[in-house]
Amino acid sequence: MKHINLIPPETRKLSAQSWIKRYILKSRIHRVTISISLLLFLIFIYGASTSARYRLKISLQKKQIKKLEVELERNKDTQSRIRRESEIAQEANKHIQKRISFLEGARTEAVKWSDALLLLSKLTPPDLWLSKISLNKEAIAINGTTLDNARVSGFMLKIDESRYFKATSFNFTQKNKDKQGEEITDFEVITHLAKY
Repeated sequence: MKHINLIPPETRKLSAQSWIKRYILKSRIHRVTISISLLLFLIFIYGASTSARYRLKISLQKKQIKKLEVELERNKDTQSRIRRESEIAQEANKHIQKRISFLEGARTEAVKWSDALLLLSKLTPPDLWLSKISLNKEAIAINGTTLDNARVSGFMLKIDESRYFKATSFNFTQKNKDKQGEEITDFEVITHLAKY
């Protein structure tokens, strides 16, 4: 098969550079068109590279946002766990404070029974004998025996004047006889603890 060359012979002899100078750059319109095309091409290249750079920055920022969102969720979990632990600690602290205040109150309001009983023994007259002391909340029942009812009244007065007891009253008196047959009086006196 034979190839036919349709380019005129004078043109075939021209080099590519001289062909461009002769036909393309010859007219002003071609030069302006080429310049504009070249300028548009450069603008397109610049825009494409700038766009690629911005897309890269945006993708990096999106990755960073996702990483920060994951950290935020983790921090929310940590924060809620810390809040729960703080609430538990506050509840425990309230419970401990209640116990401390109760113990403080009990310590300051506690009766020193050794002192109260020693005072009771000192207030007891010689011919009055105590047989039983019982405590019910703040009321104290004192049972005993005496030879004379007047001694019980004096004993009650001395109890009321002490700093440990108040509001002393008779509960009962009962005549009885001891083993030798002598008359004695059994009694019960009710008194209350005084807050001091």
